Amino acid sequence: MREENHIQPPRESGNDGSATPQLEISQTATGYWIVQQEGRHVTGAMTRPAAEAERELMLRLRSRAVRRNALVRP
Repeated sequence: MREENHIQPPRESGNDGSATPQLEISQTATGYWIVQQEGRHVTGAMTRPAAEAERELMLRLRSRAVRRNALVRP
């Protein structure tokens, strides 16, 4: 039995106003928790709290990259 537990963070918007793809957490049939972006496996963990921490890390890294790109562009 596969349990579908999707948790989505609030949508972020980029500098151009477009929304960035959401990161969803779901559990596989084997009990492994995965973080997906647009249906693609991005990362995963053995426990739900660990998968949530991975998602938060991905969100922090994404916002850092956006800030860095904004500084580089004239």
